[in-house]
Amino acid sequence: MVETNSALADLGHLIESLPFEYLLIGHCLIVASWFPKLKDRYLLSFWVGALAAFGGGILTALLIQEPKRAPIPLLTSNTVGLTWTICWWLINYFPGNLAARVFSFPPLKTSAKACLNILRAGLIASRIDLTTELYPGVLAAPLIIGSIAGTGGRFSIDPILGGFGALEGPAEIAEPAFAARSGFFGSLVYWLAVHVYGVLTPLEGKALISTLFIAHGLLVDLFGWHFDFTHPPAYLAHAVTNVPMPGQVKQPVTGAAPKPAASTADSSKRGGESKKPENKKLK
Repeated sequence: MVETNSALADLGHLIESLPFEYLLIGHCLIVASWFPKLKDRYLLSFWVGALAAFGGGILTALLIQEPKRAPIPLLTSNTVGLTWTICWWLINYFPGNLAARVFSFPPLKTSAKACLNILRAGLIASRIDLTTELYPGVLAAPLIIGSIAGTGGRFSIDPILGGFGALEGPAEIAEPAFAARSGFFGSLVYWLAVHVYGVLTPLEGKALISTLFIAHGLLVDLFGWHFDFTHPPAYLAHAVTNVPMPGQVKQPVTGAAPKPAASTADSSKRGGESKKPENKKLK
């Protein structure tokens, strides 16, 4: 492994110096703000939000089956569960909706999203580090576990929201958009750079994918730009393999006007925020 004093290493040290509690609070606040239409069903709101926030860690922990090295966060830490509960209540049920209004201030919301992306990148990196150690030489383990770590929240909640009629559009696992593709892309970049070619240290690799995720979030928040940097490589992979890209399958020509397929731009918007689902109004 190459040891360097690069700008990425400096950024990695800066990220490592951030208090975990601060990152966790920002992470929980942003996820708690995703489900305003579930407020009238408080238990559903609580558990859907918890799965959105910690689904990647939960699913990968269950797959790895190493409780001491890959614990389920909600079950092994009072801090995680208590922080989530307080943040969820503040955003959804604080009197006068005051906390949610304060949190909607752009600098606060953007900072919270950065916290989410740092924790997301950190989970991807830690799970890949662990699986390459547990299963040396196995290609599927780090890529599958890393991808689930980065997308498990969406994979967990989409079926639940669909069952309650609160999911707008296809589930992420049916039509992968930014959430799923960025989870895989981040995992692939980290695994190749750190564990295959060794051109980056784990600290630098985590800093790199954190930067990619945070930069995308900033572009969306500051400029409303929903550019999906995962779309070009995904489009190329589908073109080379001749596997139809979800959302771009042409409808057969019939006498009646066909219903237009969902555009790539819509798919990008649907996945423009890490792990953020879209909900219909509950009936």
